Amino acid sequence: MSIRGIYCSRSEILRTDLGYIYTCIILILFAICRKVSANIGGADALNYESIFLDALNSQSKYDSQEVLFGVFNRIIRSFTSNPILYRSICYSIIAFSYIIFIKCFSEKWMSVIPYLVIVLFYLKSFNTMRSSLAVAIFTIALVLLYKNKKIIAFSLIISTVFIHRMSVLYIPFIIFYFFGYKFIINMGLKRMIFFLILYSWITYIIATSIQTFVLGAMLLDGTDSYYLQKNMNGSIFDSSILLLPLIALLIFWFITNRKLNVDNRTEFLTVCIAYDIIIAPAAILLGMWRFNEFMFLERLTVWGVLISLYRIRFERKSRILVTLLFVCIFLGWLIYRIEREWDPCKIMPYIFIWD
Repeated sequence: MSIRGIYCSRSEILRTDLGYIYTCIILILFAICRKVSANIGGADALNYESIFLDALNSQSKYDSQEVLFGVFNRIIRSFTSNPILYRSICYSIIAFSYIIFIKCFSEKWMSVIPYLVIVLFYLKSFNTMRSSLAVAIFTIALVLLYKNKKIIAFSLIISTVFIHRMSVLYIPFIIFYFFGYKFIINMGLKRMIFFLILYSWITYIIATSIQTFVLGAMLLDGTDSYYLQKNMNGSIFDSSILLLPLIALLIFWFITNRKLNVDNRTEFLTVCIAYDIIIAPAAILLGMWRFNEFMFLERLTVWGVLISLYRIRFERKSRILVTLLFVCIFLGWLIYRIEREWDPCKIMPYIFIWD
């Protein structure tokens, strides 16, 4: 390689890194420049602000439950009482998790169109900041796990349950990774579908038993108890709305893998989506609807690869129309989801903090 070639490649790497940095900064500024008050800037945003401000002065459930979030608040509160600085730290972690995952698992040639949907999950984090922090730590852990830094990765995964209890559904991913990784990537398509449906049914049975025990022992109250009772005696078919698209995505991905140079990234994403499918029935039955936020970046990355491979089948002139079609599909889905959730989550309209 010539000196000029080396120089160009380094310049390209530098431009790419700067792009990630600028994106991260924009995401952080977008979060901290919003106005937060009653039913503005997120339904629970003002509550999280109050928890932060009172972290050193009052007792809360975070002293005995999800204690890591309580410790996190007390540490920040010990050196500042500024809610904007508090949100800056929280959303820096969330935005950073997006960036390092995309940088680790994306390819230069793959489509970035599916990443439009990141806007939805980021907007929802204005309401669900605590669960979004848990998802961010989990995402960082997956990147470390892919890089074979198992001890710190597993420690971070376990820590997420002390930030948000919903993370308990993803603690078993550690076991799944150890004992199911090679099993999943080495099996054929038919066996994989049978395996996933079987274990999805098993997790559904386990969740049914847990649900009955928790309600009978009155271990939960308030909102938690409401969501659990709402899904009491739910059928496994109730989860098909989310389960079937995941299975379809995995099938397309599995078939496409034959056309790819299968590497560790491809295998890792396959295992992640497989676990998402297995845990879906249990998550829905237990009322943990936000489970689909834990591995949304994995799914979007897979879609990006699939779109690119589909697009190259067309002639160069037709690829523009194919690209526009997918932009419309993902943009339409994004608008539809925001339209459904902006009012319950109180994430729109966006009002600047100085207004």
